[in-house]
Amino acid sequence: MARLWWCSSTALPGLVAAAGLLLLSLLLWWNRRQSGRKQRYCRLLFGAGRVSAGKREFGDGTVMTLREESVDPQVLVAEGFLSKEECESVIQEHQHLLSRSTVYADDGSNKNDESRTSSSAYLGGGRPGTVLERIEKRAAELLEVPLEHLETLQLLRYEPSQKYDAHWDYFRNGPDASNNRTKTALVYLNDLEEGDEGGGTRFVKLGLEVRPVAGRVVTWSNCVAEEGLAATAENCDERTLHAGEPPQRSVKYALNIWARNMPAR
Repeated sequence: MARLWWCSSTALPGLVAAAGLLLLSLLLWWNRRQSGRKQRYCRLLFGAGRVSAGKREFGDGTVMTLREESVDPQVLVAEGFLSKEECESVIQEHQHLLSRSTVYADDGSNKNDESRTSSSAYLGGGRPGTVLERIEKRAAELLEVPLEHLETLQLLRYEPSQKYDAHWDYFRNGPDASNNRTKTALVYLNDLEEGDEGGGTRFVKLGLEVRPVAGRVVTWSNCVAEEGLAATAENCDERTLHAGEPPQRSVKYALNIWARNMPAR
């Protein structure tokens, strides 16, 4: 009995110390979990830099199949991201907002440039019950990001011969580079006229071109954001260089949907 008491009394301080270390570890973990919520989202949602391929069903009942046109870097294409009615609604309700497109300058400003001659307009956040709200929610599910990481949707119009020369969607410098565009979804809103071989989205370094079809979406990953690390140009993929080819005789409408590595709204 004496020997048992001696063993217990000498082991007790070690047990207390171990319990203290365990409690401290739990407290540190909890503090990091709360204070690093944004970074945790980056790791879980953007760390792999990929989107789930195959058949996908969304919360609003939309079903589509994403096929990989390129594995590395990942480029996915799917039909039916938007219905014909949704496409027409976006065009009819918002085309009056369109004006000459601009490009991003090194100082963070926007300027006109002959490399981009299309028209565009940011549409603002989708109000409850609107088509824009449905599209935003579906896009967040598609890209597997929180809704607040999406920029507001950008409507595009390309008249015949209008273009956007080869470019990256991510920011290579300037103030926005610290909260970069990690993922892109480009949605086509109309078909081109029969025989019009222009107007595609051409991935210059991949030998890949995606043709416009109403409701079709093409999505790709621009950057990888690790926990506690901004998605700067150093961890973005130059192979995503792409161009908006000019339509030959059609007018092309599309939507740009960009996801940032931290909240953008």
